[in-house]
Amino acid sequence: MAMIHCPECQRQVSDQAQSCPGCGHPLKAAPPASRAGGVAQTVAPVVGKVASTYLIVLGVVAAVLFLGFFLLMGKVAGG
Repeated sequence: MAMIHCPECQRQVSDQAQSCPGCGHPLKAAPPASRAGGVAQTVAPVVGKVASTYLIVLGVVAAVLFLGFFLLMGKVAGG
């Protein structure tokens, strides 16, 4: 661990410090955001919306087929 001088107040600070404990001046840049996290946060709402739309369409199709089957059976049985 080496000691460096804070560019703001000139105090000696550990080179591992994120900011100067004396004046609070940032010594290291914040780590960049993960690309995967950014993509996941961007894609997740879209995937959720597509999935919910798919389930709605699937439900409507199932209801139409269900009603159609019973209407057809009623006509066949009622003859």
